Amino acid sequence: MWKDSPERAQLLREIDQYNAEHPLNGPSLDKFRESRQSQQSKSLSVSSPYTLSFKRQVDLCVGRGFQRLKGDMTLLYVTIFFNGVMSLIISSVFYNQDQTTMTFFSRGSLLFYAGTFPLVE
Repeated sequence: MWKDSPERAQLLREIDQYNAEHPLNGPSLDKFRESRQSQQSKSLSVSSPYTLSFKRQVDLCVGRGFQRLKGDMTLLYVTIFFNGVMSLIISSVFYNQDQTTMTFFSRGSLLFYAGTFPLVE
């Protein structure tokens, strides 16, 4: 059904026209390579598929993160508040524990939880 439709015939004509205007390995490819090299960071090798270096990508992401924080400070305040509350709860579990080796497992698991809790949010 699709193979005999006029829409498919029109699509094939458009594809042939595009391929005729922009042949593979033609002048369009050279223009693309020149454009890409002019946009590519000078610290990268020419064969690198990336436009920006890793350091520059990290700088941009960190800067964007700070912009998001400045745009909505309530998230920062709520996170600080709840982390403070959780630190009080976790530290209260250490209060009045025996000073023996019987509490090693509970102390270790609390320290593990305290260390990984900020990553979970």
